[in-house]
Amino acid sequence: SMYFDGFVNQLEAGGRYAIHHEGQILNVYTGVNGSGTGGTAGAATLADVGAGGLTNLRGVDSMNFLPGSITHVQSANADAVTNWVLSTPNLFNNFYYPFFYQNTFDVSQATEAVYGQLDFSHDKLRGNVGVRVVHTKTDSSSYQLGGADPSQPNAGPYVTEGSDHTDALPALNLIYDLSPHAILRGALSETIAWAPYNQMAPYVFTNDTVLTGTGGNSHLDPYKSINLNLAAEWYFAPESLLSATFFHKDVLNYIVNGTDTAHLFDSLFVTSLTQYAALQATPGT
Repeated sequence: SMYFDGFVNQLEAGGRYAIHHEGQILNVYTGVNGSGTGGTAGAATLADVGAGGLTNLRGVDSMNFLPGSITHVQSANADAVTNWVLSTPNLFNNFYYPFFYQNTFDVSQATEAVYGQLDFSHDKLRGNVGVRVVHTKTDSSSYQLGGADPSQPNAGPYVTEGSDHTDALPALNLIYDLSPHAILRGALSETIAWAPYNQMAPYVFTNDTVLTGTGGNSHLDPYKSINLNLAAEWYFAPESLLSATFFHKDVLNYIVNGTDTAHLFDSLFVTSLTQYAALQATPGT
């Protein structure tokens, strides 16, 4: 900071650096099977898990509604289920790749900012004016499958897409003293805000139940808002305030969800790439 005598009485400057990471990895293993003992082929049973004793579950009669109950329920505690899953032979060799590819992404965003501000005052008027310059670099990574079979390892490369933004954000704040108990305030500024990081990841997650999908966009621009604020304040008694405020915000680059129709390979339903190519060539499939 620097101080002056005159209409401009203070100069402030500074900088800031920040980095944020957000991502996820989903591993799904399908090696759990067995019947009887030891994870042999077939449907699993409670005998594999290690069941507890029989118990009774009360129904809605416990909340003074209609009577109801379930009796003689076979139970298994959480530890028994966990131990059974982890003891399954070759569990971690049975890796389900589609969930991994569709639910793995990483977003890294680094922000460098510098600002300068001038404080001023004259008679009943005071305020400040300044600007903040922000450079934002975003790297978004995910698997790009193309036409590969996502049920197989190495189905597609792990791709990183980057974007750079530099924004100059001015701001002006004014205060005028109408009297010792009444103040007028005004502010004009420009601000930005980024979308949630998962919306900036270039990946597509599919829902096999309803056959829909959602995905992000690594090239999203930030929300930008131009803001005007006016206020009148009257301090008519100790610890008492009557005020009125007017504000106007012009929001640019508003981010919305769009819809489209696309053919995505889903190894839960189509196990042949040849069949998948035929479906793509058939209208209405």
